[in-house]
Amino acid sequence: MREAQAFKFNQRSINDPDGFWNEQTRLIDWHTPPARVLDPPAPPFREGFVGGETSLRHNAPEGIRKAAPYLEATP
Repeated sequence: MREAQAFKFNQRSINDPDGFWNEQTRLIDWHTPPARVLDPPAPPFREGFVGGETSLRHNAPEGIRKAAPYLEATP
C-alpha cells in the first residue's frame, strides 16, 4: 500500500469508524457474524465485533499458516 493510500485508509478509520469497520467485517469469514461491529460506549475504548466468532487459522493468509504451525491446532 502506498503512503497516500495508507494515509487515506487510516483517516477513514478515524473519521468514519462504524462504516470503516463494517466494510472490514465483510472481508473475513465468520462462524457467527457479529451482532454489532462497534459497541458505542466511550471511544476510543470500544469493543469490536460483539458476539462474533471467527477462526484465525481459516482467515490467515497461506504464508502465515505455514510460518505458524501452532495455528493448525486452532479449531
